[in-house]
Amino acid sequence: MTVRPAMLTILTPMLAVSALPTPRLVRIAKAMGYKALIDARPVTGNSAATRPRPDVKAQARATHMAYHRVPVSDATSIDVSTIERFDQAVADAPMPTLIFCETGERAVALWAAAMIGTMPDDIILSAAARAGHDASHLFGTDASPERRAA
Repeated sequence: MTVRPAMLTILTPMLAVSALPTPRLVRIAKAMGYKALIDARPVTGNSAATRPRPDVKAQARATHMAYHRVPVSDATSIDVSTIERFDQAVADAPMPTLIFCETGERAVALWAAAMIGTMPDDIILSAAARAGHDASHLFGTDASPERRAA
């Protein structure tokens, strides 16, 4: 796993993604007009679990940003219930919103899985690639429109 420096990548006009934001990135996002954070970090630690995990919820509170938690345990397989929780978090969050996780991979995968069937596949894949991630593995999996309709 490659950990990238936290920077914001715009996915759509209302949603952006980043790796684990530093307090500085949270303040920058707020200054850019972002109003909410969606945390996609897993409930249990991953390979980076030994590093200190900043309290992003407290950072959101300190900058008067909304905070939502939608844990993603595996970026390669996102289930329908997680997509539904993400859809609800996006519906509840004031826009624009920043989605994040430890490296950005889970956050991008969560967004991409939720977008399958709502926008052209090439647009989803292009936005994921701009954020430095390949979301092609999600097409034809549990995140596919057929599975979401079940």
